[in-house]
Amino acid sequence: MGIEGTPEQPQPLVWKEPKPTALTWTFSLLLIPTLLCLSIWFFCYPFVFRQFYKLSVGEEQMREASRVVGWLGGSAPVEDLAARLRGGALGEKEMAHFVDVRAWLLHAKTFAIVGSLALVIISFLARGRVSSFAEFLIAAGGRALLIFGALVLLGGILALWDWKLFFAWIHYPFFGATSWKLPKASYTLQLFPTAYWRLMGIALALTPLVTLAALVGGAWWVKRRLAQPASL
Repeated sequence: MGIEGTPEQPQPLVWKEPKPTALTWTFSLLLIPTLLCLSIWFFCYPFVFRQFYKLSVGEEQMREASRVVGWLGGSAPVEDLAARLRGGALGEKEMAHFVDVRAWLLHAKTFAIVGSLALVIISFLARGRVSSFAEFLIAAGGRALLIFGALVLLGGILALWDWKLFFAWIHYPFFGATSWKLPKASYTLQLFPTAYWRLMGIALALTPLVTLAALVGGAWWVKRRLAQPASL
């Protein structure tokens, strides 16, 4: 309270440095989507995609599928996509869906870059505020590993119980309720059958999990090495 008759003076805004706990949680929650977007980017790389497609589907339609992925990674108009394909024709709904997919892939690449830069900045902030950076990585990476592991477990249970429901659940936030539902005879479903999407789902789940486990394991190994007394 101020003196009667005089207004209270506003308190100046003071920037408070983030606490180590806040940095740890920020790092953990940002690490998960960043690794997921980097994984999507990785599997869309032409060479990686071709090898993955051989493993999941075979070589028969690999060239056609590669043309689609090549178009998704570029900026050519949608008419160019139809002109690239030789084995079949795309319907209007299929081409519209691929336009939506390309837009979301661009968002994923952008987030992967921005998220990676943000993680580097948080790492530099954390190094000056924690006693051991290895312990920070163990805590942050461990939390991310537990959270993403739980999501993967729940998603895996849903996929095993009802694949169609799981597929719809994954697509709805990005493409709405119906834009991704294509006719059974569509050329897109011939190029990218259920076997491809099931293996891709496993790959997109395991890649961040393995990366997080390696991060935590590597940080734990460094911490243990630093704790050992130097030999004479």
